[in-house]
Amino acid sequence: MFNLRKKKKFLKELEQKYNDALGSPKLKKEFLRFVEESSELKSNSAEYFYWKGRIKGKIAFSGKNIDKKILEAIEDLNKSLEFDPNLSKTYSEIGKLYRYLGRFDESINSYTQAIEIEPKNREYYENRARMYIKLEKYNEAIKDFTKLLKLSPSIVKELLTDFWSGPIHLNKNQVYRLRGETKLKLKDSLGALEDFNNALKYDPDDDEAYYQRGLLKIELGQLESGCVDLSKAGELGNEDADDALKKFYKQK
Repeated sequence: MFNLRKKKKFLKELEQKYNDALGSPKLKKEFLRFVEESSELKSNSAEYFYWKGRIKGKIAFSGKNIDKKILEAIEDLNKSLEFDPNLSKTYSEIGKLYRYLGRFDESINSYTQAIEIEPKNREYYENRARMYIKLEKYNEAIKDFTKLLKLSPSIVKELLTDFWSGPIHLNKNQVYRLRGETKLKLKDSLGALEDFNNALKYDPDDDEAYYQRGLLKIELGQLESGCVDLSKAGELGNEDADDALKKFYKQK
């Protein structure tokens, strides 16, 4: 596929073309035709099947037989791995598709493979942690969130929060909050409280962190402080916090 410099340039342009194609079903199909006809991609089978499987995974959500079309996309992605078993991005795409099929164990396995190849990629830990939560494997999720705290920046200039569009790139504030919420699943109230405190150190305007911390403080008997947090969350636009505060005062 060219020399290394030209290959990187081509793949960067291809990524942009792919992102542009996500705007409509027609553009997705046009991108698939481009991939299938690209002599540059055909000269690199791993990249060819990766891009073919990736866009087919997007097209799958249009029309009927979604599960069948997703499995066909996964088949192409697996072909990519036959030619290059060290493409972490291919494992990541497979993980996303298994997630939409509800096959969370297989999704986790795919992300684990991706992490083994690229152990500093934040997206893979983020997505695997979410799959662990789906399976109620909270200790494993906490381990991934803890790893993320070492990899995540304090601030992310452009934050993508759509799982499918990924990478999500959580910042430290969000990771602390999500880890705190996960600790609550394990009844680790003090650990969760510490995480919510840290989340608010990194983002003092995180309404969800105030909301979660407020509920927790009330549960721990810290009524006045908990109400202050709920009030702050409400000021920041959290409607659930307003409802919780009204319910609390109504019960008094």
